[in-house]
Amino acid sequence: MISRYLDPEDASAEILFGLIMALTFTLGASLVAEGEIARLREIVYGTVTCNVAWGLIDGFFYVLTDLFELSRRGMRITQVQKARSKAEAMERIRDVFEETVAGVATPEERENYYEAVHRLVLRMTVPARRPTREAVAGAAVVFLLVSATSLPVLLPSLLMQDIQIALQISNALLIICLFATGYWMAKVVRGHPIRFGTIMAAIGLVLVAIAKALGG
Repeated sequence: MISRYLDPEDASAEILFGLIMALTFTLGASLVAEGEIARLREIVYGTVTCNVAWGLIDGFFYVLTDLFELSRRGMRITQVQKARSKAEAMERIRDVFEETVAGVATPEERENYYEAVHRLVLRMTVPARRPTREAVAGAAVVFLLVSATSLPVLLPSLLMQDIQIALQISNALLIICLFATGYWMAKVVRGHPIRFGTIMAAIGLVLVAIAKALGG
């Protein structure tokens, strides 16, 4: 389901961001005095609600980005279709594709490609500028991914009486999840899984340290 709406790199980025944000909270809990059990529980539930809230925000921006891309695509189609001449239409197409194909095609190949694009665009319908089902579904996936990163924090606190030990277990689980995400990313790009996982966990800890140093 995830790969249907999100590229692996986008999905892993959402997961990593949620994990790092959660780890920032849970590692910060170590600064709380031992006797402040109520404060520790506030941190746990604050972590969960923060990740859920960010999942909603990120999902909203996912839809907004899709709308922006639809609008830009519609604008480009309209510019070509309503060009005053074929030369103007071809110039519009060159503006979009020239940088991409210049290094891999001869001038003749490029012109043939632009001609084909021109014929295709003339038959296109300008997309409606409203959220698509795919965008809404993708936003839901984003929300679920980011929200799910709070589970390593929530579950130990629900299953254990000692909140301090629960937080230590949460920290360990979040670091393991960072490693697992890097391991999965390596599978996607055919990298070294153990190396990727270790680097991702280390980067996550460094980013958390930076965030805490800056008052995050």
